[in-house]
Order: sequence, then C-alpha cells, then structure tokens
Amino acid sequence: MTKLPLEIRRLIYAKALGEVPIHLSLVNGQLNARRCSIRGCACYLQPLSTKHKLHIALPLLRTCRRIYSEAVEYLYSSNKFFISTDVEDYPTLGYLPYFILPQRMNQITNLRIDWDLDRHGFFQADLMPPVHRDEWYRTWDVLGRMKGLRTLHIRLFFFLDLWLQCYGDFWEQNGKELLEPITTMTAPKVFVVTLPDWRCSTDLGVGKSRCIFQLPERNEDSAP
Repeated sequence: MTKLPLEIRRLIYAKALGEVPIHLSLVNGQLNARRCSIRGCACYLQPLSTKHKLHIALPLLRTCRRIYSEAVEYLYSSNKFFISTDVEDYPTLGYLPYFILPQRMNQITNLRIDWDLDRHGFFQADLMPPVHRDEWYRTWDVLGRMKGLRTLHIRLFFFLDLWLQCYGDFWEQNGKELLEPITTMTAPKVFVVTLPDWRCSTDLGVGKSRCIFQLPERNEDSAP
C-alpha cells in the first residue's frame, strides 16, 4: 500500500476510517464510542446491538508506523461525532481531553451536541450548583480549544415540559449569560445553536463567532 501515491492513500484512509456517525458517551468513568443510528441522537436509549458497533478499519492503523502516522487523523477528521447530555452524570465533552490527546481533539471537524438544560439546572445561571457551573463552562472551554472544528451544531432543550411552562422565569433571565462563551468561539465556519423554545429571542450577541441561532418548531402542546 505504501507504494501507492500519497493522494490515493489518503482517499483510502478517509474511506476506511471515516464516513461514520459516532456517538461518544462517558459511562462509569470510561469513554464509549458507538454508531449513532437514530436521527436526533437518541441511540443511547436503545440497548447496544450489532447495528451500533463501529465498522471502522482500525487494524489498518496497526499495519506499520508510516501508515499509522498518515492515517490516524482521518479517524477524527472524517467522522461526524455526536454527544447527548440528558442521561449522563457528567457532560462527556468536558472530559474528552482526559481520553483524547490534544492534537487528536484538534482534528475533530464535525460535532453535534444535544444539550439538556434542566437535568443539572444549567438554565439557572445564578442558582446553578458550583459543580454544575464548572461543568457548563468546562464544556465550553473544551469547545473553544478545538481549533480544527469546522461544523458545530448544538441543540439546547428542556427535557421536562415543566420548564417550558416556566420559560419566562428561567431562560429569559439566564440565556444571555449562559451563552456568553459563544462570543469567543471563532473556529467553526458552520455554527448553529438551536434555542430551547420557539419563544426565545435570537437577538443575542455572538462576538467574533459565526454563530447563527435558530428556533425549534412550535409544538401543538406548547404554551402560548
């Protein structure tokens, strides 16, 4: 294989190691990776089965040092990564640097996060417990250090309908402060944040970022 032109080898690496939607989750102190098979990143709700296994040619990386050095970046740059926070004790993204080397973190180009705001009271900036406040800003700090990130989609949502009824008391008072870290994120060229409710104002500062805010569709059961 090493006799092939480098351009051809790169095409092979991208095909063999990429084009897979990968769901990352922190489970019992270990980083798990599985194929993300359901739209909206709900695959974690299903028991692990063969359809969730990652079919990636990892043995290719063990062929020789030269191929490893040429190919390993495609494991990160050619795949789309998904993270969901609503069933996690600790937000996975904030702890990725414990499991993935900095240079590999910088090779991730495409990331989607489904971010549950009410599980740890993230929507209450002033009342947020210190440990959860640290987790919130740690996660944004990690995102800000991912210099290779080109496409970032974040969906903020309330897991419990209860908070939608109290929307005005929470998001309107805390939204701007919670999203302030967005202003310093300049790496993503495509940066979309879906706000938690159709009534949210999109008139929020984005600083030097290219962030675009969008609203979810109005549900028939939504409060007026």
